[in-house]
Amino acid sequence: WHWDYVSGDASCALANANVQNPTVNRTFSGVANGTTSSAVSATFAPTVTDTATGASYQRDAVSTGNMSWQNTIPAFSPVTNTYDSGSGDEAVPSGAVSLTITAYGGGGPGGNGTDDGEGFQTTGGGGGSGAKSVKTISIASGDWAGTLAYSVGGAAAASTASGSLTNGSISIAAGGGGGGNDTGGPGDNGSGGSGGSASGGDSNTSGNAGANGIDGGAGGSGIDGIGGGGNGGFAGIGATDGAGGQVVFAWT
Repeated sequence: WHWDYVSGDASCALANANVQNPTVNRTFSGVANGTTSSAVSATFAPTVTDTATGASYQRDAVSTGNMSWQNTIPAFSPVTNTYDSGSGDEAVPSGAVSLTITAYGGGGPGGNGTDDGEGFQTTGGGGGSGAKSVKTISIASGDWAGTLAYSVGGAAAASTASGSLTNGSISIAAGGGGGGNDTGGPGDNGSGGSGGSASGGDSNTSGNAGANGIDGGAGGSGIDGIGGGGNGGFAGIGATDGAGGQVVFAWT
Protein backbone atom coordinates (compact mmCIF):
# COMPACT_ATOMS: atom_id res chain seq x y z
CA TRP A 1 0.00 0.00 0.00
CA HIS A 2 1.00 3.59 -0.64
CA TRP A 3 -1.16 6.62 0.05
CA ASP A 4 -0.90 9.94 -1.84
CA TYR A 5 -2.40 13.32 -0.93
CA VAL A 6 -5.18 14.37 -3.32
CA SER A 7 -6.96 17.44 -1.94
CA GLY A 8 -8.16 19.30 1.12
CA ASP A 9 -6.14 20.62 4.05
CA ALA A 10 -2.50 20.28 3.05
CA SER A 11 -1.37 20.34 6.68
CA CYS A 12 -2.84 16.89 7.19
CA ALA A 13 0.01 14.43 6.98
CA LEU A 14 0.20 10.65 7.11
CA ALA A 15 2.37 9.20 9.84
CA ASN A 16 3.02 6.10 7.68
CA ALA A 17 1.91 6.22 4.06
CA ASN A 18 2.92 2.61 3.32
CA VAL A 19 0.38 0.68 5.41
CA GLN A 20 -3.24 -0.19 4.76
CA ASN A 21 -4.56 1.92 7.65
CA PRO A 22 -2.26 4.94 8.11
CA THR A 23 -2.55 7.53 10.89
CA VAL A 24 -3.36 11.10 9.95
CA ASN A 25 -1.57 13.86 11.89
CA ARG A 26 -2.61 17.51 11.99
CA THR A 27 -1.15 20.23 14.24
CA PHE A 28 -3.49 22.97 15.46
CA SER A 29 -2.14 26.25 16.87
CA GLY A 30 -3.51 29.59 18.02
CA VAL A 31 -6.73 28.08 19.37
CA ALA A 32 -7.97 30.38 22.13
CA ASN A 33 -8.71 28.99 25.57
CA GLY A 34 -12.20 27.58 25.88
CA THR A 35 -12.78 27.40 22.10
CA THR A 36 -12.68 24.83 19.29
CA SER A 37 -10.78 25.24 16.03
CA SER A 38 -12.38 25.25 12.61
CA ALA A 39 -12.89 21.78 11.15
CA VAL A 40 -10.51 20.58 8.44
CA SER A 41 -10.30 17.48 6.24
CA ALA A 42 -8.15 15.98 3.50
CA THR A 43 -8.46 13.31 0.85
CA PHE A 44 -5.86 10.62 0.13
CA ALA A 45 -5.78 7.96 -2.62
CA PRO A 46 -4.18 4.53 -2.06
CA THR A 47 -2.14 2.62 -4.61
CA VAL A 48 -1.96 -1.13 -4.01
CA THR A 49 0.95 -3.16 -5.43
CA ASP A 50 0.91 -6.98 -5.77
CA THR A 51 4.24 -8.07 -4.34
CA ALA A 52 4.19 -11.29 -6.37
CA THR A 53 3.58 -9.83 -9.81
CA GLY A 54 4.53 -6.18 -9.30
CA ALA A 55 1.19 -5.09 -10.73
CA SER A 56 -0.34 -2.02 -9.09
CA TYR A 57 -3.66 -0.31 -9.23
CA GLN A 58 -5.23 2.72 -7.60
CA ARG A 59 -8.25 2.37 -5.37
CA ASP A 60 -10.94 4.94 -4.57
CA ALA A 61 -9.82 8.05 -2.69
CA VAL A 62 -10.66 8.27 1.01
CA SER A 63 -11.48 11.38 3.06
CA THR A 64 -10.31 11.83 6.63
CA GLY A 65 -13.62 13.37 7.62
CA ASN A 66 -13.76 16.59 9.64
CA MET A 67 -11.06 17.06 12.28
CA SER A 68 -10.84 19.85 14.87
CA TRP A 69 -9.12 20.68 18.14
CA GLN A 70 -10.87 21.69 21.34
CA ASN A 71 -8.79 23.79 23.73
CA THR A 72 -10.09 22.68 27.12
CA ILE A 73 -8.18 25.33 29.11
CA PRO A 74 -10.92 27.55 30.58
CA ALA A 75 -11.50 30.88 28.89
CA PHE A 76 -10.21 33.71 31.06
CA SER A 77 -11.80 37.10 31.67
CA PRO A 78 -9.27 39.81 32.55
CA VAL A 79 -9.34 40.84 36.20
CA THR A 80 -7.63 43.67 38.11
CA ASN A 81 -7.06 43.63 41.87
CA THR A 82 -6.11 46.91 43.54
CA TYR A 83 -4.73 47.21 47.07
CA ASP A 84 -4.56 50.57 48.83
CA SER A 85 -3.21 49.37 52.16
CA GLY A 86 -1.85 46.37 54.02
CA SER A 87 0.06 43.34 52.82
CA GLY A 88 -0.74 39.79 51.80
CA ASP A 89 -0.65 37.20 49.04
CA GLU A 90 -2.19 37.59 45.59
CA ALA A 91 -3.38 34.27 44.12
CA VAL A 92 -2.56 33.52 40.47
CA PRO A 93 -5.94 32.90 38.79
CA SER A 94 -6.45 29.82 36.62
CA GLY A 95 -6.43 30.66 32.91
CA ALA A 96 -4.34 33.83 33.19
CA VAL A 97 -1.56 34.13 30.61
CA SER A 98 -0.06 37.51 31.52
CA LEU A 99 0.36 39.76 34.56
CA THR A 100 1.21 43.44 34.91
CA ILE A 101 2.03 44.64 38.42
CA THR A 102 2.11 48.35 39.20
CA ALA A 103 3.41 49.60 42.54
CA TYR A 104 3.27 53.17 43.88
CA GLY A 105 5.15 54.33 46.96
CA GLY A 106 3.60 56.55 49.63
CA GLY A 107 4.16 60.31 49.69
CA GLY A 108 6.42 61.96 52.24
CA PRO A 109 5.03 64.31 54.90
CA GLY A 110 5.31 68.07 54.70
CA GLY A 111 7.77 69.93 56.92
CA ASN A 112 6.68 72.12 59.81
CA GLY A 113 6.59 75.90 59.64
CA THR A 114 7.04 78.44 62.44
CA ASP A 115 5.39 81.62 63.62
CA ASP A 116 7.16 83.46 66.45
CA GLY A 117 4.23 85.81 66.96
CA GLU A 118 6.32 88.85 66.10
CA GLY A 119 5.82 88.85 62.36
CA PHE A 120 8.40 86.23 61.51
CA GLN A 121 6.77 83.34 59.73
CA THR A 122 8.50 80.53 57.90
CA THR A 123 7.17 77.62 55.89
CA GLY A 124 7.99 73.92 55.83
CA GLY A 125 8.89 72.21 52.58
CA GLY A 126 6.45 69.91 50.80
CA GLY A 127 6.94 66.15 50.94
CA GLY A 128 8.11 64.28 47.87
CA SER A 129 5.75 61.88 46.10
CA GLY A 130 6.18 58.14 45.93
CA ALA A 131 7.85 56.34 43.03
CA LYS A 132 6.23 54.01 40.48
CA SER A 133 7.42 50.59 39.29
CA VAL A 134 5.77 48.44 36.60
CA LYS A 135 6.52 44.80 35.74
CA THR A 136 4.90 42.59 33.06
CA ILE A 137 5.49 38.84 32.88
CA SER A 138 3.97 35.85 31.08
CA ILE A 139 2.05 33.30 33.14
CA ALA A 140 2.30 29.53 32.57
CA SER A 141 -0.30 26.96 33.58
CA GLY A 142 2.08 25.69 36.25
CA ASP A 143 1.80 29.09 37.99
CA TRP A 144 -1.96 28.84 38.48
CA ALA A 145 -3.05 28.67 42.12
CA GLY A 146 0.37 29.94 43.22
CA THR A 147 0.78 33.24 45.06
CA LEU A 148 2.76 36.47 44.91
CA ALA A 149 3.46 38.61 47.96
CA TYR A 150 2.68 42.32 48.14
CA SER A 151 2.96 45.15 50.64
CA VAL A 152 1.41 48.60 50.25
CA GLY A 153 3.39 51.46 51.72
CA GLY A 154 1.73 54.07 53.88
CA ALA A 155 2.93 57.67 53.96
CA ALA A 156 6.64 57.85 53.09
CA ALA A 157 6.92 54.05 52.82
CA ALA A 158 7.74 51.77 49.90
CA SER A 159 5.28 49.46 48.16
CA THR A 160 6.61 46.08 47.03
CA ALA A 161 5.65 42.90 45.18
CA SER A 162 7.66 39.70 44.89
CA GLY A 163 7.53 36.03 44.01
CA SER A 164 8.71 33.33 41.62
CA LEU A 165 6.98 32.24 38.41
CA THR A 166 7.86 29.83 35.61
CA ASN A 167 9.10 32.68 33.41
CA GLY A 168 11.14 34.47 36.07
CA SER A 169 11.18 36.08 39.46
CA ILE A 170 9.46 39.30 40.49
CA SER A 171 10.95 41.76 42.97
CA ILE A 172 9.76 45.33 42.48
CA ALA A 173 9.86 48.24 44.89
CA ALA A 174 8.40 51.73 44.61
CA GLY A 175 10.03 53.85 47.28
CA GLY A 176 8.24 56.37 49.45
CA GLY A 177 8.82 60.09 49.07
CA GLY A 178 11.11 62.01 51.39
CA GLY A 179 9.65 64.28 54.02
CA GLY A 180 9.71 68.05 53.57
CA ASN A 181 12.19 69.81 55.81
CA ASP A 182 11.15 71.87 58.78
CA THR A 183 12.02 75.54 58.89
CA GLY A 184 15.33 76.49 60.39
CA GLY A 185 14.05 79.60 62.11
CA PRO A 186 12.87 83.09 61.12
CA GLY A 187 13.44 83.71 57.41
CA ASP A 188 14.64 80.17 56.81
CA ASN A 189 11.98 78.22 54.91
CA GLY A 190 12.27 74.46 54.72
CA SER A 191 13.29 72.73 51.50
CA GLY A 192 11.09 70.21 49.74
CA GLY A 193 11.50 66.49 50.18
CA SER A 194 12.90 64.29 47.41
CA GLY A 195 10.76 61.97 45.30
CA GLY A 196 10.95 58.26 45.98
CA SER A 197 13.02 55.90 43.82
CA ALA A 198 11.94 52.62 42.20
CA SER A 199 13.61 49.36 41.22
CA GLY A 200 12.96 45.93 39.75
CA GLY A 201 10.37 46.89 37.14
CA ASP A 202 10.42 46.99 33.36
CA SER A 203 9.89 50.70 33.93
CA ASN A 204 10.87 52.58 37.10
CA THR A 205 9.80 56.18 37.62
CA SER A 206 11.06 58.38 40.43
CA GLY A 207 8.57 60.43 42.41
CA ASN A 208 8.24 64.20 42.18
CA ALA A 209 10.07 66.40 44.67
CA GLY A 210 8.14 68.58 47.06
CA ALA A 211 8.28 72.37 46.68
CA ASN A 212 10.47 74.51 48.90
CA GLY A 213 8.65 76.28 51.68
CA ILE A 214 7.13 79.52 50.38
CA ASP A 215 3.68 80.21 51.81
CA GLY A 216 3.32 76.49 52.48
CA GLY A 217 5.53 74.23 50.39
CA ALA A 218 3.32 72.13 48.13
CA GLY A 219 3.74 68.39 48.26
CA GLY A 220 5.08 66.67 45.18
CA SER A 221 2.22 65.61 42.89
CA GLY A 222 1.54 61.89 42.94
CA ILE A 223 2.31 59.88 39.81
CA ASP A 224 -1.07 59.00 38.26
CA GLY A 225 -2.56 60.85 41.23
CA ILE A 226 -1.30 58.27 43.76
CA GLY A 227 1.14 58.71 46.64
CA GLY A 228 1.33 62.50 46.59
CA GLY A 229 3.50 64.33 49.13
CA GLY A 230 2.09 66.27 52.05
CA ASN A 231 2.06 70.06 52.15
CA GLY A 232 4.41 72.03 54.37
CA GLY A 233 3.07 73.93 57.36
CA PHE A 234 2.68 77.73 57.28
CA ALA A 235 1.71 80.44 59.78
CA GLY A 236 -0.15 78.23 62.19
CA ILE A 237 -1.38 75.83 59.52
CA GLY A 238 -0.05 72.38 60.28
CA ALA A 239 1.89 70.26 57.85
CA THR A 240 0.05 67.33 56.29
CA ASP A 241 1.04 63.71 55.81
CA GLY A 242 1.64 62.26 52.38
CA ALA A 243 -0.87 59.93 50.75
CA GLY A 244 -0.48 56.18 50.92
CA GLY A 245 0.77 54.02 48.07
CA GLN A 246 -0.91 51.33 46.02
CA VAL A 247 -0.24 47.93 44.40
CA VAL A 248 -2.22 46.77 41.35
CA PHE A 249 -2.31 43.27 39.82
CA ALA A 250 -3.77 43.23 36.28
CA TRP A 251 -4.32 39.68 34.97
CA THR A 252 -5.11 38.86 31.34
